[in-house]
Amino acid sequence: MADHSSDGISFARLIGDVRRDTIDLLRAEINVFSAEMKAKAATVVSPVVWFLTAFVAVFIAAGLAITSLVLLLTEMGLRPVVASALLFAVVAAVAALAVFRGLAQVRRLTFKPDRTMTRLREDVDALKGSMGHA
Repeated sequence: MADHSSDGISFARLIGDVRRDTIDLLRAEINVFSAEMKAKAATVVSPVVWFLTAFVAVFIAAGLAITSLVLLLTEMGLRPVVASALLFAVVAAVAALAVFRGLAQVRRLTFKPDRTMTRLREDVDALKGSMGHA
């Protein structure tokens, strides 16, 4: 192929360099994207723990309500419904707190790859800048 540049670099070599640089850039962006998504996925753990806590608390509340009904029927003079309702209300409040904390954390989550998008914009701007000077 004929040499079309003044500094001795052939057109074919320039195309090969652009192709190689583009592939390297895409690999780097994919690596950044992958790392960012892994980091964001790790933030899901805390809300999941709160939801599991709420789930367990609801089952405890049900167990306490039934247990307190049985105990109050046999040992106390209080109306069983009133005593078990009080115990159930306390445990249900804990469950509600756990659900609201978990929801609040889920609402703050974002799965948009911010760093990757910023880097891609910078790459596009740099490419536009270099093409404007060519």
